[in-house]
Amino acid sequence: MHCIGQHGLLLVGKYDGRAHIIVKLRDAQFNLVIEDNEYSNNLSRMFKLVPPEEPVPMPDKDIFTIRSLTADNLTYTMRNYIAPITGLPESAINWSNMGVDRIKLRAHNFRISHRHFYATVEHMSFHERTGWDVKELTADVAVGEGLADIRNIHLYDGRTDAYLDYSMTAPVTDYADYVNKVVMKADIRSSRWSLDALAHFIPPLNPDSTTFVHLKGKMHGPVADLCGDN
Repeated sequence: MHCIGQHGLLLVGKYDGRAHIIVKLRDAQFNLVIEDNEYSNNLSRMFKLVPPEEPVPMPDKDIFTIRSLTADNLTYTMRNYIAPITGLPESAINWSNMGVDRIKLRAHNFRISHRHFYATVEHMSFHERTGWDVKELTADVAVGEGLADIRNIHLYDGRTDAYLDYSMTAPVTDYADYVNKVVMKADIRSSRWSLDALAHFIPPLNPDSTTFVHLKGKMHGPVADLCGDN
């Protein structure tokens, strides 16, 4: 079975009794908006999904697997109307008003379960509204229940050439105050970073594309209190 639309191509086949899905997207936009209402975000509001007052245990069983995912010229925006972040320099990523476009993506084994999704990213490039152009990003990704675990990352933007494992974790409600409450951990293998790339994540830094630092070690903590050691 195949379905063709204005913005993409979806192919579905059967193999060994399981559905293997091939997805191709083009010229699409995805918006995630954190809202101050009973649904907490625009996606839950669209489908009338009110979060339960108490967590409901649910087995982490796969719902479906996308064998191959290809995307071209995607746009992603994330807005937080509950706790907007203000006063950031133009070089810093604003996690309450984030915009990424020109996304090109190739991934495989994209699995959706009740509580997580997983993917192996073979290639990703994008432009962030701060002006950051990432030419190559590869990684193994697991996201869900307030956890993002991203391993085997290779990041290249023409100046920065970085290898690391990265995770961030917090109760879902704490993501409304990302800068102060979401704990990040990074295990950085020998990597070269330009100061302008680091300034996207560390607002006090002055962006400078001609200055580089070589990093190796571990970092942990929220953005507001980030610590590092060898």
